[in-house]
Amino acid sequence: MDAMLQVIVDVIPKEDDVYVAVRVKNNGEIPLYIDVRYISQGKYPSSDQLSVECDGKKIRYSGVMYNLGQGEYYKISPGEMKVGDYVQIARDYHITPGKHECSFYTNVWSTVDSKVTEDDRDADFYNFKSNVVNLELNNPNYAKIFLRNH
Repeated sequence: MDAMLQVIVDVIPKEDDVYVAVRVKNNGEIPLYIDVRYISQGKYPSSDQLSVECDGKKIRYSGVMYNLGQGEYYKISPGEMKVGDYVQIARDYHITPGKHECSFYTNVWSTVDSKVTEDDRDADFYNFKSNVVNLELNNPNYAKIFLRNH
């Protein structure tokens, strides 16, 4: 029995923001449990789920870190896909004005152990890296959006 997880990051620069969504699909034969922070729901990220680099420099997450507590995992059955919402990230990642070559990806922690929903201290986790999205950003308003929220 193999655990196989496909992790896909979609990035869309639109107007004065950058929108990111994460999709995960269980391509294996057994159920997987994914920490909900990696598949954001709502308008903004619930944690520092993304790795963002612009011009070779890591852009630190500066948003709110929600404590979701024990047992916050999605169960994803074989063949099932869980899709996150497109969340706005310009307010939480300080992308300076100007033209940048940026890359976005995420590392999703998951487990095959169902007891994780009751006690995640006793489960073995696996790290699955998503695709890397490379794009050019050129918007003078990203920094304004970030500074307005910090």
